[in-house]
Amino acid sequence: LGVAAPAVGRAAVATIEGVDQALLSRWTPEQLTISVHAGPAALRALAGRLEAAGAARRPEPTPRERWPWAEDALEALALSALTEAASPAAAPALLAQPGRWRRWDGASPELEEIRRVSCALSALLAPATVAVVGEVNAGKSSLVNALARRDVSIVSAEPGATRDHVGVMAALPAPAQLAGVAIPEALRSGGLVVRLLDTPGLGLERATELDAQALALAQRRVAGARVVLLLAEGGLRWPDEEALEQAGALAAQAAGARLLRVASKADLHGPSSDADVSVSVVSEEGLDALRQTLVQALLGCEAQTWTGPWLFDSRLLDAPLRSGLSSPAGSGDPDAALRHGAPDHG
Repeated sequence: LGVAAPAVGRAAVATIEGVDQALLSRWTPEQLTISVHAGPAALRALAGRLEAAGAARRPEPTPRERWPWAEDALEALALSALTEAASPAAAPALLAQPGRWRRWDGASPELEEIRRVSCALSALLAPATVAVVGEVNAGKSSLVNALARRDVSIVSAEPGATRDHVGVMAALPAPAQLAGVAIPEALRSGGLVVRLLDTPGLGLERATELDAQALALAQRRVAGARVVLLLAEGGLRWPDEEALEQAGALAAQAAGARLLRVASKADLHGPSSDADVSVSVVSEEGLDALRQTLVQALLGCEAQTWTGPWLFDSRLLDAPLRSGLSSPAGSGDPDAALRHGAPDHG
C-alpha cells in the first residue's frame, strides 16, 4: 500500500494514495486493522489494491459460523438479518420467524403470498426511498427537514437552491404490530427507518452540463422510490404528467410505487380537499398524519397482521437447508446451502 505499518501495540494515521486516509492499528505481529476515513467506495478501492498486491479474501462466514449457538440454520439466518436490519421494529418480527419457518409445510400459505407480503416487510431491513417531488419553492426541502427532524436540505426562497438530490435517513413511527407480532412501545416511536430524497424543483433549467447530470441522477433515484410525495403549495397546482415523467415519478409508479399528493403551507392556504395530506412545516399541522400515511403506504395492513413466514432471506427456501432442520447435531452438513448466496431484501 506504500505505507509503513506501525509497531505492535501502536496506531498511526497514513495516506494511502488513490484510496483515502486511514488509521492503521497493529494488534499483533500478524494482525493489522486498516480503517479508512470514507465509505464504501474507499473500502472497494482498498480491497482492490490489496488483491492486486496478492492478498486473498477470506470467505465470508456462514450464518451458523457467525452464530454457533443458534438452534439451527433458520435461527442463524434470523440473527444475521437482525444485525443488518435498519429499522428497530424489525427485531420482534425477525425473532418470531424461525418457529414459523419450521412449521411451514411448503403449501399453506402459498409461496407467492409469502413473497408478496415479504416485499412490504423488506422495508424493515433496507430503508425504502421516499422521494419528494414538486415545483420550485413548493416547500420540498422544508418538508424533508421537518420529517428528518434536522436540517439536511438547503431552504431558500431562491428558485433552484436544491440543484442535486439530497438523501437522509429518517425514523417514522412503527405500527403496533408487524408480521402479526406486537411491537414494544420502546421500538415504535422511531421504529421504521426510511431514506428521504429531496429533489431539484420541477421545471429547473438544465443550464449547464453539471445541472443536466444532477437532474438525470435525481430522476434515476426517484424512479427507484417506493413512495413519491407530490408536493404542491396549498394543493393548487399539481405536477402534470409530463413533469412527473421528467422527474421519474411515472417510472416509479410503473414499478409499484405509491404516489401521494401532499399540499404544503397549510398555515397559509388551509387544508386542501384534493390532497391525501395537508401539512404546514411552520405550525407542524399534518406532519404526524403524513408520517402515518407513509408507514401505511410502505407496509400496508396485510404485512402488519401477517402470521405466516417472512421471506427475509432467499436462502430460507434452499432445499439442503430445509432438509437439514431435522438432522441431529453433527450429522452431515445441513448448512451447506448457506455457504453461497446472499440475503435478498426484495
